Amino acid sequence: MSPKHFLNFQKITKQELVSIIDRGLELKKSVKPKKTLKNKVLGLVFEQPSTRTRVSFEVGMLRLGGNSLFLSGNELQLSRGEPISDTAKVLSSMLDVIVLRTDDQEKLNIFSQNSSVPLINGLSDLYHPCQIYPPRAVRHCTLDTRIFQTTIPPPPHMVPPSVFRSGILR
Repeated sequence: MSPKHFLNFQKITKQELVSIIDRGLELKKSVKPKKTLKNKVLGLVFEQPSTRTRVSFEVGMLRLGGNSLFLSGNELQLSRGEPISDTAKVLSSMLDVIVLRTDDQEKLNIFSQNSSVPLINGLSDLYHPCQIYPPRAVRHCTLDTRIFQTTIPPPPHMVPPSVFRSGILR
């Protein structure tokens, strides 16, 4: 059975997205969240620098009892020409979930086809689906009848085109 990847909004239902956001908000309110990710390791493979994406995943794993491993693109054999498919096979044999941040959607697609664990798109040249999850990253997000409002609107350059194409923000 192939793992469920989160690469964009095309293969996720509105109800699944609502459920994910509700769960995130529930965990954020929790004074002491359950250690549901104990003994799990998240690999953060970043070919591009990041502040919010990296820190949010690392802190989230830590608070839920898991660990994270940061790997920049130049630390991997990718920088020496190793095929992305080989990197995906090797890393997914040792990690429980992987976040890939790249400037090439095709790399993300190849990685997902060769990964035996869930892959999360941390950014590509076409999509940035995680950008809308943190409640503070979006001013108004309408899902079904719910409207999530935050106090800090994102600057226009921070709202990726994939969010608008998804139809989630109105």
